[in-house]
Amino acid sequence: MNMLDQYYRINQVTGVSIRFRQDGTVNINACGITAQGNHLDIDKKILDVAAIEELKKYLPAKTPIALNLTGKGVLHKQIEKTEEINQGDFNKILPNVNIDDFYVQNFISGDQSFVSVIRKADADKWISKFKENGFIPFLLSLGPFPVQHIIPQLNVYGNELIFNGNIIQRNDRAEWAEYRYDESALTAFALKIESESINEKLVVAYAAAFQLVLASKLEIIQ
Repeated sequence: MNMLDQYYRINQVTGVSIRFRQDGTVNINACGITAQGNHLDIDKKILDVAAIEELKKYLPAKTPIALNLTGKGVLHKQIEKTEEINQGDFNKILPNVNIDDFYVQNFISGDQSFVSVIRKADADKWISKFKENGFIPFLLSLGPFPVQHIIPQLNVYGNELIFNGNIIQRNDRAEWAEYRYDESALTAFALKIESESINEKLVVAYAAAFQLVLASKLEIIQ
């Protein structure tokens, strides 16, 4: 690791997860984390906000944001492992559209690629809203896939992980075998990050923040 990495690390980040509902409304959850040395603390837990403007009640100006978007308008597709998504691969996911009009995320697990896409115009609108409200968005991710980085911290011991509608099936090698969303699916027990309890609505927001804080050490899912 470059010895200068420690000086460039962002030590205080808020992960913000936005789910676009079918009726056009949004559900926003946010989780703030602070890193000091090798220690990481959760210092903000913000649940069920309906608009970015409301976040100003809880977060200071210029807060670094790790943004995660999912729900209506965000498409997830599971395909055979592909190192890089080109126009040909993209046509299998969304026929007859230009890949340049979309942000594309490729999460590889085992021999599978979980490809997530959103129209740039739609994502940029939300990124701009954060800037207009005084925040600094650094990173964009899609869907629950950044959670891969924090699974070892969760009190989950089987191959199935369920939280806030997200259902992740893993194989015996801890690789993702399947992902689906069912709004009614909730965890059967209280989740913890290490020893700290965490609401299941905050898992994705925490994961988004975690990967930004440790950006120099992780293969970021973005």
